[in-house]
Amino acid sequence: MKVFLTILKKQGVALAILVGSFLVVRWVVAEFRPPGAMTVIEAQAMDMKAMRAPIGVVPVGTDYALERTVGGTETFPATIVALSDEDVVARVPGLVSEVLVYPGDRVRAGELVARISADEYDAKAQAGLLSAASKQSEAEVAEQRLARDRAALKTANIKIEVSDAGVEAAEAELRATENHVSHLQGEVQEIVARREAAQAELDYARLDYDREKLLFEGGAISRDDLDQAYKRITLAQAMIGQVDAQRMQKNHELEARYAKRDAAVGLLRQARAGVNASRAMVLQAEATVTAAEGSLRAKEREVQASRAMAMASGALSSYTELRASDDGVVTERLVSPGTPVMPGRAILRIKVDRVVRVQADLPQRLASSVLVGSTVRISFEDRSIDAQVTSVFPFVDGRTRTFRIEAKISNEDGAWQVGSYAKIEVATSVATRVLSVRNEAVKTGTDGSHYVWLLVGEQTQISEDAIFTCTMHPEVEHVGPGDCPICSMPLVPVDATGNVRAEKRPVSIGPSDARYTAILDGLAEGDTVTWAGDEELFPSAAVQAVEWDENGPVELPKGAGMAGMDMGADGGMNMGDSEADDSNTGDNQATSLKGHEGHAHGPDDSFTCEMHPEVHKSEEGTCPICEMDLVPIEDGN
Repeated sequence: MKVFLTILKKQGVALAILVGSFLVVRWVVAEFRPPGAMTVIEAQAMDMKAMRAPIGVVPVGTDYALERTVGGTETFPATIVALSDEDVVARVPGLVSEVLVYPGDRVRAGELVARISADEYDAKAQAGLLSAASKQSEAEVAEQRLARDRAALKTANIKIEVSDAGVEAAEAELRATENHVSHLQGEVQEIVARREAAQAELDYARLDYDREKLLFEGGAISRDDLDQAYKRITLAQAMIGQVDAQRMQKNHELEARYAKRDAAVGLLRQARAGVNASRAMVLQAEATVTAAEGSLRAKEREVQASRAMAMASGALSSYTELRASDDGVVTERLVSPGTPVMPGRAILRIKVDRVVRVQADLPQRLASSVLVGSTVRISFEDRSIDAQVTSVFPFVDGRTRTFRIEAKISNEDGAWQVGSYAKIEVATSVATRVLSVRNEAVKTGTDGSHYVWLLVGEQTQISEDAIFTCTMHPEVEHVGPGDCPICSMPLVPVDATGNVRAEKRPVSIGPSDARYTAILDGLAEGDTVTWAGDEELFPSAAVQAVEWDENGPVELPKGAGMAGMDMGADGGMNMGDSEADDSNTGDNQATSLKGHEGHAHGPDDSFTCEMHPEVHKSEEGTCPICEMDLVPIEDGN
């Protein structure tokens, strides 16, 4: 507190001056600022989101849906273009020694038109021929070497075929021996099985004999029965001996076959070694042949390069004579004799006009009716000719919305002069009488569908007691036209005036010509549609038909656009006096400012805004302009 009192004592005068200045400025602003004047702070605090576009009647040009003759033919300007442009250019450096033609001269294909002096190319051509002959001799030697290597390769291939045959024979012998071995092994296995069976029979016979012997000793059987049991033992022993003898024989045969198989295996290994040796010889011979072929190809390329060099030098030598590549007329002579030139320098310019192209730009609406092959009539001066469309350029100019067509016609006599103006008549459709509107009335949607803006209702005028508002301060309301008390901009009607509305009506279209488009479905005869001024229309927009010419509406309807803005004679808009006049001040000021609570000010208003003293309310709240808290109105203010 002491510090505050100290500062107050030292700076009291300055603080008093500052407070006094603030009060004086506040009083001046409140008393003398004209309605509508805005400070920098107020302008920055203004809510731009509350702005809205002017509302009113949209002036439009209109047309009626009537039965008209649509279709037939249309005529468009065209240009005669040369079939091609030819520049006769120097292809070798040198001096231009002769130019044999002049602009206006006609030339034929292959005709000599100029000469260039460049003798050094003849010497280069001769040197190239000698080099090609030398390289040809080397190529012939390489070809003979290749023939010898190919013969050696053929011999190696024969050897490998013989070796392959030996391998096949050895493999066959081995397979036969292995088959015989397998057969003997099977017979041995069979003998072993028989030996085991005989042994089993012997064992059984012995057991049976022992049993029979016991029975004989017991007197149960006779001696003959015992002898029979003994004979079975003898027979089984004999069978075993026989089987053992057969087994021994088969084992000897199997050992012999094993030896033969081993010999066959050795022979096969020898044959395969021969095959490997033959294949190695073939690989070596193939490598030699490949190298010889590469050497021959290299020599042949050298021969070709030498010949190409010779031909190039010869061609360069021939380039000293310049000839026309096609029939045409000389249009420019760009170089005089004695002028040194480099390759690419144009000497003459020729237009090939034995056939000319007639080109015309057609509106986009004819893209589906004028095609390649369509018949057209071309007129130039006092002559006309029927021709066929030979080309339709596959794109539409984004600026003009036109596409180009072309027709080629014969011009052997040169009567069709290149660059001249001509006319081209195209058949757009069969002329029929049908319900139609102006071409400009038909709009195309993003999905390719078509629609028109149809006028519905009856036109009325703005009433004298209509409510107007400001597009930048929508809280302002005023009975009748006037200026905004905040920004002084002309007020506009709150509601779109007039009962005539624009309705978006889908339609099906038919043929069209230069002016009208047939309507197959969607309109009735006598319907009114817009054709101009409808770029910004939206469904149910208030519109008024006005006279329209190439410059736009001849006269704006009352209430159209922003009220209080007049259209000048030059098409500009006159805002009028920007300062508030008597109609917006004093007793005549009927402007009301709507607050956030929706209350209008009246004689009992007791609250206002320090930043916007024109705002008055009967209750506490916030300013509808800057949203600052309202303050009580002091007496006398």
